[in-house]
Amino acid sequence: SGKHCNLINRFDALDEIILLAQRIFKQLTSSFTLHGNNVVLTASAGIALYPVNGQGAEMLLRNADAALHFAKSQGRNNFHFYSSDIDFKSKERLSIESDLRHAIRHNELELHYQPKVHLKSQSVHTVEALVRWNHPIRGMVSPAQFVPMAEEIGLVHEMGAWLIREACYQAKTWNQKGIAPIRIAINLSPIQIRAGRLVSDIGAALKEFAIAPSQLEVEITETVLLEDSDRVMRTLEGISSLGVKVALDD
Repeated sequence: SGKHCNLINRFDALDEIILLAQRIFKQLTSSFTLHGNNVVLTASAGIALYPVNGQGAEMLLRNADAALHFAKSQGRNNFHFYSSDIDFKSKERLSIESDLRHAIRHNELELHYQPKVHLKSQSVHTVEALVRWNHPIRGMVSPAQFVPMAEEIGLVHEMGAWLIREACYQAKTWNQKGIAPIRIAINLSPIQIRAGRLVSDIGAALKEFAIAPSQLEVEITETVLLEDSDRVMRTLEGISSLGVKVALDD
């Protein structure tokens, strides 16, 4: 999970660097056995060249890092050479990352509620909470863009905690208006489900806003279940023990 820098100070052609990168990838992505389980890793790499991409170590590493981020954005498990176009995209990304940190920490995200209508009774018993980011300059930013970014820069737990509290606050608001109890379904990142604090976050929010656990539902994706890890199962069991429904998102 760390960054490694491999310096090559003698080469005659880019083909040599490409071949070396391919050899490194072959070694890193070879499967191995760990505690009886077959494990396959993926890797991404960014490459900056001296002197065209920088004459000092700091500049070379910064540009290699920009190329690394670009490689990850292209589907991971590949490598890319640095270019000025990548530098522009990297600066743009850093700007969006900074804005996202501010938005999460200053309550600038929004929850939109999509009703699930019971066809027989034509009534709404459940709504799905959909997180949205209305950027002051870029307008509405798709969660397909900013949720993976939040995961990558370590903000997904903060965003998830905000989502839980906001959903519970909305449920309390509807209750106080005399609306029949509505269950709010929230989608949480697999990263957050793997963490140990999710159950306590949900329990604290239910207590803070004094809503029934049955008014909250956690939707998970099948990829979470496929992990079959003890931590995930303990988390899901903990959520259920609170009285909160766990559902499989289709």
